[in-house]
Amino acid sequence: MIPYLLVLAYFFGRYYFQINIVPYIVMGISVIGLGSASYQTFVKKELTVYLFLRRWWRYVFIIMLTVHSLIGLVSAWMLYM
Repeated sequence: MIPYLLVLAYFFGRYYFQINIVPYIVMGISVIGLGSASYQTFVKKELTVYLFLRRWWRYVFIIMLTVHSLIGLVSAWMLYM
């Protein structure tokens, strides 16, 4: 589902905003992953890859669902204006 949301964010972003928002989304997701891995490694002194990937994938899904919803709201607003 995440690749589908990422591809739709690319096409809708290009159509409605004339910019590509996917690199910004990928950079944000990467920063969240680095921050989460650093926190688990240096603060908790343990990095369990399975738990890290499971938590990170949840963050990615929530972010992509939020971006997809915001693009839908903006496109509906632009349609009715």
